[in-house]
Amino acid sequence: MSVQFFVPPKLTKLAVVGYGYWGQKLVGAAQTLGAEVAVVDRKMMVLSSPLILKTWAAVLKDPEIRGIIIATPEKTHASLAIAALQAGKAVLIEKPATTKTSDWKILMKLAAKNHLPLMVDYTFLSSRAFEVWQNWQTEAAPQLGKWRSLTAVRHSSLSVEKIADKEIPIWWDMAIHDFYLLRSLNLHCQNYQRLDQQVLAHASKLKITTTAKNPVVAMINSRVKFQTQLWPQLQSAQIPTTAPNSSIKFVADYSWTATTPVRSWRAEFDHGELIWERVSTAISTATGQTGIGQIKPSQEKIELRVKNQSPRCLFCSDTQPSPLETLLKTWASSADWSQLRWQKYWAEITIDMENLEQLDKAMMRF
Repeated sequence: MSVQFFVPPKLTKLAVVGYGYWGQKLVGAAQTLGAEVAVVDRKMMVLSSPLILKTWAAVLKDPEIRGIIIATPEKTHASLAIAALQAGKAVLIEKPATTKTSDWKILMKLAAKNHLPLMVDYTFLSSRAFEVWQNWQTEAAPQLGKWRSLTAVRHSSLSVEKIADKEIPIWWDMAIHDFYLLRSLNLHCQNYQRLDQQVLAHASKLKITTTAKNPVVAMINSRVKFQTQLWPQLQSAQIPTTAPNSSIKFVADYSWTATTPVRSWRAEFDHGELIWERVSTAISTATGQTGIGQIKPSQEKIELRVKNQSPRCLFCSDTQPSPLETLLKTWASSADWSQLRWQKYWAEITIDMENLEQLDKAMMRF
């Protein structure tokens, strides 16, 4: 049976729904690629702006707008994506795709029925640094020996008010990045355990001075820490140093209220470490001084540390191509993606969503 290819029109005119922190980045990346971008945001409609502003209804009816990027609060993703797919638009959704796996499955069926590209913004999969990590994880195997553990740290600097406005817990916001990266390395999570002592100790030190609807939730969810076991897929070419019957300990530490934003992976092996790190400086938007506010990225690096050898920098850059632009190119040029490949991609996202729901059960046990 021959494979039928769906060839979408060239996506030169797009709409971005939501013009918050990430929506602004999406608009900028799309414009850099030469696309004409319309913005849907109720707050922007009352301001004087050089942006092309449209209502949601106008975007759905506009035949020239072939693709819609959704960067709104997470609980609105499903309803907006359904409307966009029903209107015949290609869809790109900010992570997490939806807040329920069941909603995601509805989107998959609708996209398949209407033969439309449906993609989730898994930005770091398009990162040059992750590509380097994948390659060196394999190449350094003879030097490093057995893979023992992996620690992920994702710390950002948000105000308590912004935390209180979040519609999803911190692990939905941050763990999704680790889940899709681990899955790409053919590693599967099992047996989640919440490390409550660290969470509650940190939460008790936070001072809540806000009129948020639920300040207690904002306090407790400002930082979480959990661990799980990673099991490699059998005969995985990317994990040559790990036997099929052994696991890797994975520890995650996520915070919304860190003084210094940082994103890192530290893999410990018998004879050394592989470290992927990006540290940012928080800059106050009002004064330009260091503090919680706008994030100014610093260099991203990957370092190999083998026992009795000097550390080796495998990757170091603050000028690499934007992963977001790379991702948008993939979505907008999806003409060579067969429907079969889309089905595999959607199934992988389903795995990530199911992992989040399993993690929910562990994190809710106090």
